[in-house]
Amino acid sequence: MLTQEQINLLTPLMEHPRFGYLLKEAVKSWSNDITPRSKAFGIVRDRFGVYKESSEGQGCCLLGASLVKKSSLNDDYFLSIHRHFNLSEKECIHLFQGFDGIIPHHYTEPEAYQFGLAVRKIVNPKEVE
Repeated sequence: MLTQEQINLLTPLMEHPRFGYLLKEAVKSWSNDITPRSKAFGIVRDRFGVYKESSEGQGCCLLGASLVKKSSLNDDYFLSIHRHFNLSEKECIHLFQGFDGIIPHHYTEPEAYQFGLAVRKIVNPKEVE
């Protein structure tokens, strides 16, 4: 779960023209007893095809948290992100690499990577070196 201070720090990022809506949706999930966690998509589909937190309850990453309560239409995660947020697969990959602290091999979407990293620094500051 997020603190009010973290939400306040994330608020300017939620205005980002490309990635702000995805972050707003993730913050909704993180504000409802889901822990922000890197290296854990943390979601599964329920019997109606709607994403929910996995039964392990170990938290969700930026992308996983953004999909909670959204329909999957049996898409994979990246197709669902594209459908709900109109982001490319490369943008998705760089967002999760930034959030997970993974240095990309092919740095083709630096804005997405930096955005994911900025979110990580706020929601998981102990993980940032």
